[in-house]
Amino acid sequence: MTIRNGAELEGAREALSHLRAALASLERDVGSLNARNFAIMAEGTVDEIARIEADVDAYLAVDRG
Repeated sequence: MTIRNGAELEGAREALSHLRAALASLERDVGSLNARNFAIMAEGTVDEIARIEADVDAYLAVDRG
């Protein structure tokens, strides 16, 4: 996804907020019981967070490297 304007940036930030909340919930529910299962179950969410963060950085021309 390429962010092209402020509205899309706000949508990306909202998506990040929801994904981070879902990840925190998963960690509470699963992570405390089984770290390996949590890592497996969280992988897709973590990847999506990284992808959206990269899109936001590209839009804002931020280099985290």
